[in-house]
Amino acid sequence: MAEPFQRRGRWYARVKDAGGRWRNVVLSEARTKAQARDLAADLALKSRRQRDGLEPPPADKSLTVGKIICWWLDEYVAGKTWAGREEDRFRLYFESTDLVRLPVAALTTARLESFLQHWTHQGLAPASVNRLRAMVSTAWNRARKAGLVHGMNPAADVESRKVPKRAPAFLEPQEVPRLLAELSAADRALVATALYAGLRKGELFGLKKRDVDLDRRLLMIRRSYDHDTTKGGREEAVPIAAVLVPYLKAALQSRGPFLFPQAGGSMRTDQDNLSKRLRSAMGRAGFVDGYVHHCRRCKRAGTPHEENQPDCERRRCPHCGMILWASALPRKFRLHDTRHTTATLLLAAGVDLYAVARILRHTDPKVTFKTYAHLVPGYLHAQIDRLPAAPFAALVLHDRRRAADPRRKSPEKTATDQQVGMEPTAGLEPATYGLRSGPGSNPAEPEESQPFTSRAVTDSATSPNVPTHPANHKQFAALVLHGSGRLVSPKEAAERLGIKRSTVYTLCANGELPHVRVGSLLRVDLDAFLATHRQTQRDRRRL
Repeated sequence: MAEPFQRRGRWYARVKDAGGRWRNVVLSEARTKAQARDLAADLALKSRRQRDGLEPPPADKSLTVGKIICWWLDEYVAGKTWAGREEDRFRLYFESTDLVRLPVAALTTARLESFLQHWTHQGLAPASVNRLRAMVSTAWNRARKAGLVHGMNPAADVESRKVPKRAPAFLEPQEVPRLLAELSAADRALVATALYAGLRKGELFGLKKRDVDLDRRLLMIRRSYDHDTTKGGREEAVPIAAVLVPYLKAALQSRGPFLFPQAGGSMRTDQDNLSKRLRSAMGRAGFVDGYVHHCRRCKRAGTPHEENQPDCERRRCPHCGMILWASALPRKFRLHDTRHTTATLLLAAGVDLYAVARILRHTDPKVTFKTYAHLVPGYLHAQIDRLPAAPFAALVLHDRRRAADPRRKSPEKTATDQQVGMEPTAGLEPATYGLRSGPGSNPAEPEESQPFTSRAVTDSATSPNVPTHPANHKQFAALVLHGSGRLVSPKEAAERLGIKRSTVYTLCANGELPHVRVGSLLRVDLDAFLATHRQTQRDRRRL
């Protein structure tokens, strides 16, 4: 390393760069020759490590974020069926911002987060914001592998926006024939195949006539658009439903090698606006969310008038009196939603989820379960119906007013009241007043805890140890809701009594603290308990 030198008041160092060439580098931070020597030594060491491959070489300062993304679009995206979408996204959301002119060396996580937040505030959906992040992340990773940039990807620490998970849209079984009847002859067979075979858009457009085997009723899915493979990366056979055979026979009469070609016989591209035609057919079939009524006369005059209505009845413009023109607002339904409809039709017919996963060609059956499990007939109904019936619950809810009425005289003590005693429970839960019959009704004689069973299920004559449902439900409801004392938690009871919570549980379990348990709370008269406890202590001191 050469000795630093000073020229016109600035210090310079002659250092061999990462490429092995000697260069004069300005040491702007140096004020003395000693500082210049230290800085020059650091630069020489860094250059030596870069030549040895121990550190990445410096990035090209002329390389910007926009150039990196354009390079990625040209090298890896061009020629793809979805290239137009990526190019439009770059033109709409990147070219108008300062991010494209930012050097890659200055791109940080904070700068990228600020860029994404800008579009979030502009009203861009979370899924669209995530696609912008994915463009920068993918372009950076590709450029790093090509040696254009070095270092950690700044998008790695930028969190993806949460996209709301919504239930898939689908058609009911009775709606499918109505939709197919409203489609044109060129689109009817294609949409029928999407509905009854569950194929994706690219797989439908890339399907060829030689892929159809009507004798064995199989569709060979080999490609997506003009690619050699599908989304799953493998060739698979899909069974042909009997109802789909007539549509496929009609499609086999088309021109060219493709099953669903364009008018000239060539393959349909991603620019085919099938989704728009599908939505128009939805409107003609009557699958609408409402109608928008607008006045054409006011629109020509430059003062448009519109109003949304649930029907298409004739209405007049409040400004000019002209009859409003009603346009249908079709339900939101994409071509990919036909795939959801396939799963819905299969599940409604009783097909198990594993078979649906095979037909839809999901790599992981968990995807099928998470997406379509709620559509299985009776899903979770059998489990929720296993909740035990509580006949006294309705009486507790409906007799609150009667039990709380102070004008009513308290009922005389009956035999049913004798059944109300301490019901011990297992574990650390406090004991409760349960409903007993037989010798175990005395709180001083606790028996082993038993489940609460109704007379309609278990007869006390045959099972004397199982508590039965009381005959007078109203008295029990009044006891639970409006008994003596007030509802407190075990923690509040412990603080009121000045003891530990475990001691409260012990007192309840031993029957020393009379109470009624209502859920996780206790109905207990703490003042009466304290008075009794103090009297007991005074009696003991006298003895």
